[in-house]
Amino acid sequence: KRTNESSKTEAMHIPRPNQQSTADDTKDIMINNEHFFGYCTEFKYLGTTFTPELNDSNYVQLRIDQASKALYAMNKNIFRQKEISSKLRLRSYNAIIVNLLLGGGGESWALNEEDRRHIKVFHHQSLRRMLNITIYNVMKQHITNKEVRVKMKSYSMEQTMELRRARWLEKISHMGSDRGPRKILVAWTTNERPRGRPQQTIRHGLASTLTDHLKLPSPKMNDWIKLASNHKEWGEHVE
Repeated sequence: KRTNESSKTEAMHIPRPNQQSTADDTKDIMINNEHFFGYCTEFKYLGTTFTPELNDSNYVQLRIDQASKALYAMNKNIFRQKEISSKLRLRSYNAIIVNLLLGGGGESWALNEEDRRHIKVFHHQSLRRMLNITIYNVMKQHITNKEVRVKMKSYSMEQTMELRRARWLEKISHMGSDRGPRKILVAWTTNERPRGRPQQTIRHGLASTLTDHLKLPSPKMNDWIKLASNHKEWGEHVE
């Protein structure tokens, strides 16, 4: 872009783990006397916000904020209406609010424990709102999150996310070996691995779904892809 113009073309510096970008790292790249590339600290592409940390934390918070706004807008006329049955309110919540929360590729998020906690907190706050349970009621009557879910007949957010991932794994099983989502699951590098625990990735999340929640013996693709490609058997196993 020219020095006196704005442009969508920007660069982002990705520092090594546990390091910060320096001023020299983010210095404008001059192409000639009039044109250059500038650096940014976040970039939104197809609804997803990328940051130098290469995690989903900022995007998760953005989705929570958007879902909160929608919940607030529908609160008076739907979610707090006693004339509307709790079953119908829950269906509306799952169809609109949960889809708004997790609909931006939630099945492929690489979530850490803090991200999961924020999502669960939002979910239980929403259920309590529909039941007209205040935080004062929770503290005085010692109402647990499980009791709230049972009263509302709702899945936990963890169950909802794992179900979405199981459905995503089934879709991957039907993809050709040349498709990006399938290739990324078997991708690897010959570079030496840095010290410390590796950053949470989608492969970690899908492996956890397969072994911890679906109780499969191994997260290796050859061990689950045949089962996932059979819609009936996979559905019975997931249920």
